[in-house]
Order: sequence, then structure tokens, then C-alpha cells
Amino acid sequence: MRNEKYIEQIKDCLNNSPSLEPLLRKVVRAFQLRKDSFPHQVTICNAGDADIFNLARLFSATAIKQTGDKIVFFPEKMSTSGIVVKDWINDASSALGEPVESKNATDEANLLFGRLGMLFPSLEPSLALLHSKRGQIKRKVTEVGFELASAHYQSCLRAVVFLQKNDRLFSASDLGVEICGDSKVFRPGTSLYELTSTLLAAELDCSQENVMVRCGVTDNPTSVIITVFGPFIYYQQGKAFHWIKQLWEQGEAATLNSGNMEKIERIELEIEPSLPVISCENESPFNNLMRESVPHALIYTAGYPNSAVKRFISLLSGNFNFFHWGDTDPEGLAIAAILNEIKPLRLYRCDIEACRKQSNNLKKLTENKIKRAHKMLEFESFPFSEELEFTLQNGWLEQEAWIAE
Repeated sequence: MRNEKYIEQIKDCLNNSPSLEPLLRKVVRAFQLRKDSFPHQVTICNAGDADIFNLARLFSATAIKQTGDKIVFFPEKMSTSGIVVKDWINDASSALGEPVESKNATDEANLLFGRLGMLFPSLEPSLALLHSKRGQIKRKVTEVGFELASAHYQSCLRAVVFLQKNDRLFSASDLGVEICGDSKVFRPGTSLYELTSTLLAAELDCSQENVMVRCGVTDNPTSVIITVFGPFIYYQQGKAFHWIKQLWEQGEAATLNSGNMEKIERIELEIEPSLPVISCENESPFNNLMRESVPHALIYTAGYPNSAVKRFISLLSGNFNFFHWGDTDPEGLAIAAILNEIKPLRLYRCDIEACRKQSNNLKKLTENKIKRAHKMLEFESFPFSEELEFTLQNGWLEQEAWIAE
């Protein structure tokens, strides 16, 4: 039986304390899923005085326990002045504008996954990972509803897209403002931060540890570094700094961190005609290039380029030939594509001709690599599609397997 007075009371509480709405939706949907019982407890974080006051209006004090800025709500202990559980659910559903009937969480989770696939088709590793965690998506939809769950996963995937291209330092608070307009939502330990880290690691094919730092999300600029070798000169406030070139003249590489990079206005190669600039994916080939007699300038990407690497390349000015040497598997060519978007480049020792000459050293692709390669080829804009097609047909060349003729 509908209790119009109680429905209006719930609406009034929601108007006064909008942050209660997700809690009530969670309770209603959890009850619909369980059919005959409430969840044991529901926790609200960052609860304010208005939340506490309005909860007290709706439920008895015995149903609420406050610890710091958190409220733990025990639905089974609530007192509703004689309103039975199912009537309360009906009234709360009406106040929230939710249909009383239980929704099929599996159908909604599938619909949500389909939406994410249409919005972010290029994030194949992330989508594959989410597909393997369909149960978690279903639980999220059940707990908070379709639209809030959709916003949650879209925020994570937007952050992944943004961070893959980012060449600046961001604090976690800055990232939250950039993606969601809220400085708190992407702080370490939050569900958005943890899921974004997991998806980003899948995209970059690396460990989840420090993946956010690699992409520029840090409060410690010295933790994001780049190693280079060459006659590079950089300018800050009109003043030229030559120390990288001086180390190069001694046969030594130089290391900068993002703190150094923030104030750099431009970077130049001092020698004319300019040396070729080669970015190098892996450490051992980078060190071997340093020892070669042929002169060149080098940038070590350490796998997928971090924000400092991307910024260094974007600041390079003047006329120079830019090359990249890396693996020719889908991940290696994806790295080349990222760098090519910053500065157009040509492949070095990993183009089709080089791979043909190294045919005895080509490695067979795994099933996962084959799937990723086919997904990458669906995008006409991928700049190294011919090389990727060759890799699919013949195998891939690992940098360390390259042998000089």
C-alpha cells in the first residue's frame, strides 16, 4: 500500500541531502535482487551533517552507526512506524522514480558492455579485460543502477585514453578534475583509480605497479624519468643548457626527470647537419646503439613511453630525421604509433625489409597477440598496418634478436 506522506518525506530528504540518493538506490536494488531481505549493511563515505540528519528522519538511531566521516547503515534495524519491508521498498522506489519490478542485471550488464565497446572501440585490451570480469559489471549495475555504473566505467576508459596521450605531470586530484570535475574521485585507493590502473596496464602490456606514475599521475616529479644520448641543448627562460651534449661528448647518457622537463621551452640538436634521432624501446639495444661508431642521437622509451619521454619528443625542434627501433609485435608497433603521433617517424631495423633479412630470427605470435593485431588493423588510421600484416603472416622480430649483417 502506497504511503504518499512517507514518499514525500523521502523526496524531501533527498532534496536536502542529494548524496543519499545512491545509498537508497543501492538498498532498493539489493532488496530487489535478494527478493525477501535487505543487505546486512551499507556504508556511506564522506558523509556530512545533512546526511546524518536526514537519515535520522527516515530511520531510527539504532539503524545508523557513525565512525569518523563514514556512516554504516543497517537496513534490517530500521523502524518505519509500522511500514512493512515491501511497502517501504515500494515507497522508496516511487520517491526515486525506480520501477518496483526487479531488473535483469545480466541484460543490463551486457547492454553496458555493448555501450562501452561502441564508445571506446580502440581500447581492445581494456574491453577484453572488462569482458572477463562481467560478473563485476553485473554486481556494479545491481548495486548502483545502470546509469551510475555506466558513468563509472566510462570515466575509467576516458582516463585511459587521456593518460595514454598525456605528456604532463598530473596529481591524482588533477586527474579527477580533468575527467570527472571532482578532485576526490581518482585518489589512490578509490575504485576509479584502481580500475583505471588495471586497464592502463592492460593497454600498455606492463605491470600495474607504477603504471599511473609512468603516465604522469604523481605528486613526485622525480619519479618519472627519461634517458637520452646526443648533442641535445634545451632552453629555459631563454637560457641554453648544454650539459646533455657535454655528457654525450664523453660517451655518456643523461637522465632527466619530469621536474626538469616542466620548465623546458624547446630542445635542439646543436650539430649541423642534424644527426638522426632514434627512439629505442628496450634497454640493451639502446646501450648497444650508444657504442656504435655511426653517430646518432638516442631516446630510450623504456617500453611504452612515459609522460617525460612524450614531452621530450614534443619539444624537439628543427629539421631532423626521426626513427624508431622496437619490437615488431602488436605492442611494439603500437609504441611506434604513439611516438609517430607526436612526431612523424620511420621505422629503423624493424621495417619490413629489415624483418625479411632477419627471417630466421622471427618469433611466432601468441593467440592474444594475433587477436590484438587483427583488432588494430580494423582502424584505417593505424600508421604501420603493412608492418603489422607482415608480422601476422611471418612472425615478429624482437629487438634483442636483431643481428647485424
